[in-house]
Amino acid sequence: MTEKVLKEYATVSMTTLQLERAKKQLTGQMSVTEDNHEVQCLSMGKSILSFGKVITHGEMLSMISEITAAQVLEAARHVWDPSGRCTLVYF
Repeated sequence: MTEKVLKEYATVSMTTLQLERAKKQLTGQMSVTEDNHEVQCLSMGKSILSFGKVITHGEMLSMISEITAAQVLEAARHVWDPSGRCTLVYF
């Protein structure tokens, strides 16, 4: 069952409605955490480590709004690629 779902995620593109809902949920969660100063500091540190600079909340929201369904599908193909996964089997 899990393999079937992962294969679907890596081969079927999101609909426009699904993508917009996902973006809206992510930006909403980011906006809620923006009030927490500890979370802001952690976010700035991660941004410096990942990008070499602090990406502002507005810049991040802009980056999220520009994401396409094709980019999500490409990332899913990379993340859920069977050759890069390990499987743990219980007996």
